Amino acid sequence: MIVHYIMDVNKTNNINDDDDDNEYYKCPVHHRCLEFLCRSCNVMLCANCSISACHRGHVIEDFDTVVQTLHSNGQLQQRLDELWLKTKENDLMIERFKKTEDEVTEYYSQLHEFLMVEEHKIKKPLRNEREKAEQNIQSILQEMKEINNVIATVSNYTNNKNRVGNDNENEQQQNHHHHHHQQQQLSPSTICTKRKYNEICQEKEKEKENSNKILMCEQEGEEREEEEEEAVIDEHLNLDICIEKVMKSIRDMGSVSELIEKNSAMFQVNQCEKPIELLHLVQKYMTLMKCNGDPNPPPSCVLRLLDIEKAQAFLGRIYELLDGEPTHDRANYLFTTGADGSFIFDISSSKWTKISDDPEHEHRRLPLYSVVSDGRCIYVFGGHNCSATYSRLCIESTSWDKSGAITTGEGGYGISACYDGARYIYLTGGCYNKINLKRIDRFDTQTLTFSRVGNMAQPRVGSYSFYHAGCIYIVGGVRERMDWPTVLVFDTVQGKLSTLIEDIGIVQLIISACFDGNDLIYILDKQKNFFTISISTKTKTVLSSPNITGCTTGTLSTIYLNTCNINSETYSLLYGEVYLIGGKQYGNHIYCVGSNTWHFVNDHDQQNRVSNGSIKFLKNKPKA
Repeated sequence: MIVHYIMDVNKTNNINDDDDDNEYYKCPVHHRCLEFLCRSCNVMLCANCSISACHRGHVIEDFDTVVQTLHSNGQLQQRLDELWLKTKENDLMIERFKKTEDEVTEYYSQLHEFLMVEEHKIKKPLRNEREKAEQNIQSILQEMKEINNVIATVSNYTNNKNRVGNDNENEQQQNHHHHHHQQQQLSPSTICTKRKYNEICQEKEKEKENSNKILMCEQEGEEREEEEEEAVIDEHLNLDICIEKVMKSIRDMGSVSELIEKNSAMFQVNQCEKPIELLHLVQKYMTLMKCNGDPNPPPSCVLRLLDIEKAQAFLGRIYELLDGEPTHDRANYLFTTGADGSFIFDISSSKWTKISDDPEHEHRRLPLYSVVSDGRCIYVFGGHNCSATYSRLCIESTSWDKSGAITTGEGGYGISACYDGARYIYLTGGCYNKINLKRIDRFDTQTLTFSRVGNMAQPRVGSYSFYHAGCIYIVGGVRERMDWPTVLVFDTVQGKLSTLIEDIGIVQLIISACFDGNDLIYILDKQKNFFTISISTKTKTVLSSPNITGCTTGTLSTIYLNTCNINSETYSLLYGEVYLIGGKQYGNHIYCVGSNTWHFVNDHDQQNRVSNGSIKFLKNKPKA
């Protein structure tokens, strides 16, 4: 290797004159000023280091050369512009990630509310039946309390009646014996005072009788107060009874006697001294028994819940993180455009809306596959009547905000466009000035500039293309009323074109195609054969055909959506739907990937959408 010195080692440079005493600016080996820069090693050198063997053959520049190089080639400014661009891109990604985080929060907030509502809906009938059983228990316990009260009162009344009869008989015998004894012991000297003695006894009896009456009144007042307190206690026991405690007692006790004994506060007996009180108690019990009737338990119910592990696995599959553009592969709207104008389809409500701010010059004929979205805008390239231009529709405002020329010199119709998920839109083929094109162009969505990046081996018109893993896949394309049956692959990094599949097995023409974003290309040919091609295994799988009446005479749009549906029988998730847009002539249809079935969309579409261009996009819906 030849030593390349861009400097004069004997030349004295003054870049460190003011810092001769600063060790930071001196060579740690030779202690001389650092005056040169080794480009090969990216280290600063002194004069001795620059001629040493370890830097032999390196590109070494002095201060003036470095300044001149930086000033002349503009590398720093170019790098500065690149960093600024990357800053803007990162800032945009930060904004999108925050937006996605908010969407996740809102999504799971709604899911949480939904699960709470579902939990309430499931538990409500169970709670109602449980409350019926608890009310039965309350009624039964109240009736048991009254029965126990009646039994205890009757028993007490009978016992008291027998005891009073015995006491009266004993008292009569004692009085007779006492009177006889007094007559025997009464001396003749006291007979004369017998009348006075009787008067004294009568007075004492009256005093005793009055004292008894007062005592009885006091006792009746106390008993009345006790009865009122007991009534309040009974009321509280009936209102505030602890069902859980009673249920535990019922489950643990073996007999009603044991239950009454262990819950004495609840089964407290009210004492009835008078017959009328007993009759009132019996009447109350009879009324209660009539009201309760036969308190049978409510019928049992069986609840079948999905196994918790299956439920967790099911909920764990309701989201999917996708690489690339956060909003690129999701959609809640479809966009179509053609000679009759541009329209938006709301997927959730199945309603079409015509864009009001839609100038006549944006009514492009035969846009076919030349419609593409970068998540912020929708681009339409060429067209039979606007072949040399492109237009841009802002998704947020739903208005056309940009129009420009296709500067590569080749516009046309039948252009196939696809987005790389980051910055670039690739245009392939087409027909311009009645010449079929081989071109592969790249459009920069940030600088709005076109550049030619490659060419196909044969010209193609109306082919379908998509971007995946750094490559552009080009499917079919017209050649003299027949389609190319091949699938081409263009490596955007190396700029090389190759053939992935020689023959995909189509009949005549491909009238519609779309990609699932992962591995499968969905293709519908003119004979209504519907099938998939795997780009990894290159295998073909025949699917059920759509129910389209009549013979298709033009190209239709198919759009793959990453939707998620639930199989009600197996509780499994069914991913993916394909929208076939046929308009009023052929109808709009949905193909369910999980069940391999087609369904007609009853959207009352009265617009001709044959050979229209279509794309899906995501937009925040206005809050109600």
